[in-house]
Amino acid sequence: PRRAPGAASARASATASSGAYTAIAGPCLVFCFARGYTVRARSGAHESSKVVATVALPDLEKLDTAVVVLSAVKQNVAVSSEELGVFMREPTVSVAQSPGTTDPQAFQITSLRDQVVITISGSKIQFQDQSDSTPGTGKLPDIVQGFLELMRNQGVDRFRAYGINFDVAFDSRGDQTAAEVIADRFLKRDVLSRRGDINVAQAGVRLFFTHGDANCDLKIEPRQGKLESPRFFAHINYNFVLADGTMPPAGELKTKYHGLWPQFTELLENLLVRS
Repeated sequence: PRRAPGAASARASATASSGAYTAIAGPCLVFCFARGYTVRARSGAHESSKVVATVALPDLEKLDTAVVVLSAVKQNVAVSSEELGVFMREPTVSVAQSPGTTDPQAFQITSLRDQVVITISGSKIQFQDQSDSTPGTGKLPDIVQGFLELMRNQGVDRFRAYGINFDVAFDSRGDQTAAEVIADRFLKRDVLSRRGDINVAQAGVRLFFTHGDANCDLKIEPRQGKLESPRFFAHINYNFVLADGTMPPAGELKTKYHGLWPQFTELLENLLVRS
C-alpha cells in the first residue's frame, strides 16, 4: 500500500543478497481493465523530484523510500531533542493521527533539513526519506541506526521484522500506455478470453516472490490509476522477518538499503523495458 506520514507498511523488510528473484507459492494478483469489468486473474507463480537513473528506465522519478521497523513489543520510548540531534538536524516532535483510529496515537519526528520523517505508531516505526536523494546517497540508514540505539538504551531491543520500500514512476517506451504494456507483458489474453469471455486491453499487476531472504510484494500499475497515462507507478516492499528478534549490525542495513535500489530498478527494466 501507499504510505503517507503517520502510516506505515504492515510488512517491512529487505535484503541485498544477490541472485535471481524466485517466485513463491501463492497468488499473483493481476488487475485487468476490460469494458465494464474489473477482473482479477490468479496464477501460481512481484510528486517528487526527478533523479538520474543508472538503468534505462525512461524519465525515472523517486516518489518515496522508507525503512519500516516492527518492534516485538508495544512500548513507549521517551526521547529529547538533544538525543535526536545527535543523528538528525533540528528535529521537531508532533502528535499525528494514527491511521484507522479516532485517537491521536502516532508521533512524528521531523527534520526539515534532513528531509526525513519518523512516524511511531504502536510497535511500528517508519523512517521516510522525503528528499530527492536516491538510496545510496542519503543518510536515512544512519538516522535509522541512531534511533534504534535510543530504543535499545531504553530496553527496547526485540524486533519482529524490518524492511525497505521503494516507490517510483517512469515512462513507457514507444506509443503504448503503461496499462497496455503491462497487459502485453503479463497476461495470457487468449486464456482470459476463453475462460472469462472478456477482451482485456489494459492491466495492472501485483506479484509475490522471494529475493534472497526477503519476501517481496511488487505492484505495477498506471500512474495515478489513469489508463491513458504513458507512465508506470511501481511499489515494492522487501519483507525480512527477524527469527531471532535482533536487528542486524549497523553497517548491514545501510548495505541493504543502498544495494536494493539498483536491483529494484534493474528488475523493472527487465520486466517492462527490455525486449
